[in-house]
Amino acid sequence: MHPDIFDIEFNPNKYLAHWDRLNALAQGNDASPVTLELDVSSACDHRCQWCVDPPGIHTGIFMPLSTARRILHEAKAIGVKGVVFKGGGECTLHPDFPQILRIADEIGFEVGMVTHGGHLTTEIVDAAADGCEYVRISVDGPTPESRKDIHGVDDLASVIAGTRRLISRRGSKRHPIIGLTFCLDYKRHHLIGRCLELGELIKPDYLLIRPPFCEEVGFPAPHTPEEAAMLREEMLMAAEGCQGEVPVLIGKWIGDKELENKTSMSSMGLSRRDINIMNLKYNGIEHLSHRCPACSLLLVVTAGREVYGCCCLRGIKEFMFGKIDHERNTGLWDVMSGDKHREALDRMKRAECLKYCTHPLSKPNEIIEYLSRKDKYHSSFI
Repeated sequence: MHPDIFDIEFNPNKYLAHWDRLNALAQGNDASPVTLELDVSSACDHRCQWCVDPPGIHTGIFMPLSTARRILHEAKAIGVKGVVFKGGGECTLHPDFPQILRIADEIGFEVGMVTHGGHLTTEIVDAAADGCEYVRISVDGPTPESRKDIHGVDDLASVIAGTRRLISRRGSKRHPIIGLTFCLDYKRHHLIGRCLELGELIKPDYLLIRPPFCEEVGFPAPHTPEEAAMLREEMLMAAEGCQGEVPVLIGKWIGDKELENKTSMSSMGLSRRDINIMNLKYNGIEHLSHRCPACSLLLVVTAGREVYGCCCLRGIKEFMFGKIDHERNTGLWDVMSGDKHREALDRMKRAECLKYCTHPLSKPNEIIEYLSRKDKYHSSFI
């Protein structure tokens, strides 16, 4: 366990490592993506209640190894720095996944991996331990009964064994940073303590406990706004009172629907200049600015080779950039150079996709909003 991960890996200022791209976007210019989410699988053997993938996306496709290799090389050529195997399906189901992890590492990417944790085989663990910067395991249910209730599969014993295998295989190395995440609604608030107990049993680098995303990913909230507020408060109190060795992070997500009846921004006399919006309990600056200039910094390629500009828009055809088809000489560069890409990106920059947004780019958008101001009053006072 590395207690200083909050100063390094989780540092909220890490976006400044890409200052050149942030500044280019602030000046109204283009910038190449920093991070690619590559979905090598659209198959998933779980039925998670809080799945953020849109309905119908789990079609059982495995991206051919040759295609994955070519897309990774193309992504490197356009300036991508990091690759995450995360959504669209369960990456560890891909029969060539250990090799894909090693290819991404050999090309020179920083590599991340998000998994439900039920298939952390020796081969996958070895590849992840050698090449990943982080591995995040979505446990959600901290008991066999709750795991089956939320995921539809009782495989908690496999998750525990696989996570321990990964921690042991990593040894004294700093990476991969290993985290366990738990997504709980209000009716399962009694499981918060069990999440902490499981964390102390396994000893990952951190735990994350959060409420589910709701309307933004396509399903109604499972609790009332009052219950949501109580749930967040109980999670925060549990984290603050935790006496264990494993750091506990709490997702303070407030759903957009929960905020609909709050006092409007305009009636409070606020404008785009008021960027400290988290103090107003808003999820992202995009709610005030109605802009998302940082959308250029992310890229998603699905197992079906469809290209999107944001993890929140995966599978939403109206925001698709295009489709890679190497047999017809249409590679990633061709998609990124096409009119469809420009049209979809312009709509994203105007935040027309706000209803789907879980605000993954709020922090860089705040930086860009400030840099784009002509008058930066008080900037000479540090």
